[in-house]
Amino acid sequence: MSYQKKELNVIWQDKVTRSCFHIGTLSYDQETYVFNYHRDASSFKEALEHGYKPHPLFPDINKMYTSRELFIAFDRRIPSKNRQDYSMILNDFGLNENAEKMDILKATRGKIANDTYSLEEPIIQNENHEIQTTFYIQGMRHQNHLDQFEKKINYDTTLVLKKEPENPHDPWAIGIYTKHDTKLGYVPRYYSKFISLLMDVDTKIDLRIVYINEKSTPHWWVKVHLCAPLPKANQTVLEKLLI
Repeated sequence: MSYQKKELNVIWQDKVTRSCFHIGTLSYDQETYVFNYHRDASSFKEALEHGYKPHPLFPDINKMYTSRELFIAFDRRIPSKNRQDYSMILNDFGLNENAEKMDILKATRGKIANDTYSLEEPIIQNENHEIQTTFYIQGMRHQNHLDQFEKKINYDTTLVLKKEPENPHDPWAIGIYTKHDTKLGYVPRYYSKFISLLMDVDTKIDLRIVYINEKSTPHWWVKVHLCAPLPKANQTVLEKLLI
């Protein structure tokens, strides 16, 4: 059985505006780790306009960086095996101590406190020609009525997407609600444009809760899985927007 290359989007957040930008990709094919900037993508150009500076360990935006070992810039984002709660951390994310580093980065999003980078799952096409990804609902802590959100939702809760074109922070913003119109939060900004365009072609989007952790911090409260058929008539346009 061949090894399927693993990829993660490298996201940078502007601390002032809180806007998020897809600036590059980290991949691994079981032999080599590769990092490269998406220097020609609109998201990268917008990041530069917001003051983004290339990472000190990856100063050349035109270079494809390769390594047999995970780059220290990303390796430092993995919990240390010397931590007493290392096994517990992995277990919380459904992983064991044999998990590959890319899987740990995928589960933890490579987040470090007060840091501007994260690693997120790309939107991909599966073998059934469906678009899919998973992400954590953003902005839940700003929904005041969700102080005890675990009593309001469960794994069977029906989710509804609503576009917010008048949103002052993101014209592509998409709110996530329950069928009873309780607002939970938002689709992460680095997915919002694509999903908004997907909603415009009236394709059926299946969004369901796959992980709830009310004991964690807000960014890890609720994880959802999104899946939708790729409309054939719009396939060329949508494929160009795959994050």
